[in-house]
Amino acid sequence: MKHTILTIAFLVPAFAFAGEGTDPTDYHMTNNTGVRNLTVPSGDVTNFTGKFTTPENMTKTLTFDGGGTAVLNNPENTMACKVVANPAYVRFDAAGSSGSGVLSMAGDSSSSTPKQFQFNAEGATFPNKLEMTGTKTNSGYEYAPFKFLKSCTLSGDIVNTSTKYMQIIDDPLERPTVVFTGGISSSKATITLSPSGIFKIEGAMSLQGQQLSLVETSAPVGGAVELWNPANAISTVNIQHQSLKLMAADVITNATIYLGSVEATYSGTEGVADIMIAADQHIAGFTSSTHVRDMTAGVVRATDAATLTIGGIANGDCRFAFAGPLSIVFAGGEGLRQEFNYRSSSMTGSITVSNGTFHVGSSAKFPDVSEVDVEGGLLSIESTANCFASATKLKVANGAQLLIYNDATTPFTNELMKVEIGASGKIESSGDVSLTIPANGLSIGGVELPKGTYSSATHPDNIGEGITIKCNKKSGLIVIFR
Repeated sequence: MKHTILTIAFLVPAFAFAGEGTDPTDYHMTNNTGVRNLTVPSGDVTNFTGKFTTPENMTKTLTFDGGGTAVLNNPENTMACKVVANPAYVRFDAAGSSGSGVLSMAGDSSSSTPKQFQFNAEGATFPNKLEMTGTKTNSGYEYAPFKFLKSCTLSGDIVNTSTKYMQIIDDPLERPTVVFTGGISSSKATITLSPSGIFKIEGAMSLQGQQLSLVETSAPVGGAVELWNPANAISTVNIQHQSLKLMAADVITNATIYLGSVEATYSGTEGVADIMIAADQHIAGFTSSTHVRDMTAGVVRATDAATLTIGGIANGDCRFAFAGPLSIVFAGGEGLRQEFNYRSSSMTGSITVSNGTFHVGSSAKFPDVSEVDVEGGLLSIESTANCFASATKLKVANGAQLLIYNDATTPFTNELMKVEIGASGKIESSGDVSLTIPANGLSIGGVELPKGTYSSATHPDNIGEGITIKCNKKSGLIVIFR
């Protein structure tokens, strides 16, 4: 069968349109004719209804330019070449219309010239690799290079080798669900995800020391990013006005989570950065913008029982609240410290400190936590009343320390709480402290003590000045005789 080969030698489209028009031409491209340019003038829309075809080994490039919108809607497009928007909007309105080649964007423009690929086919699977290249020196971005208008799947990889932020967005009114099954990587700049709907990330993210940023667009808040792959390599997650759902175990291992300034959305209302934990996670720690105070700005919550293990960073400042059946394990090493400030949490699991410093300060509290277990390191409590009001167990193991500051009034108030202090464990005070810890059973050094009052006078190696432990040995069971 003979093929008709159309060679395009100049920047001339088959038809010139003023406004919106249709180009029905079939474009068959080969390697011997070089780069192909199709121009759509700025403000115009051209519907390319013809078929784009290339040999499988096509190495040349198809470029759309002129600043207008090129709409490809032929489902039989088979071009395997690289497609470039430079500058133009290129929209794919049908499954198959994008061909199988790389969709490429140069990230070195210094202006706001539009360069964007748009995916507009409901239920389609786009097999293309998306890439952004270039050597832009500043870190800002002018526009999002990739926009998803309808619910669909991208099975190709996303690769950013430029020094410019790569932002991926969706339609704020359509709020689609977009599934990414390919990998996502960036070696020099941040990957920014800004969904109004759902971005389901099933492929592995390899950010090579770069940041994953979750920020709102000018759209209403309500989007979510779901992470499903334990092979993710993410060093920092910066979250503002978005929902992050950790759907499988350890999908952000050793990442630092940064709560950005979330005082207001573009619409002027307060936004919430929400992290949902569906399975156990291990992270490095939390940091926060100093603009985040005692507002309902960030929440980490579990839907089912889950454990969040914090490995520790040098000076972590957490201004998230924690909710649901979540337990926290702090496993920081020597010199590592995680602070919790300004927020009251409703989490109902336990808190375990195995090493490092876990500091509850600046009006933070965990009033619904069931157990507090200091296996090693230091748990310090500052400026908080009723910090662990519902705890039924307090343990300070051998070599561990619980430090209570002088303005932390009544940190423990549950009269049914069991208290266990190891032979070399100690509950200490800082400053002029005078408080009583109720105990429904007290053991020190493995010895169960009788009902009574204990202090530094009776156990100076285990109880600091100004602290009294009152052991009542009450029963938590009420029996009614009839």
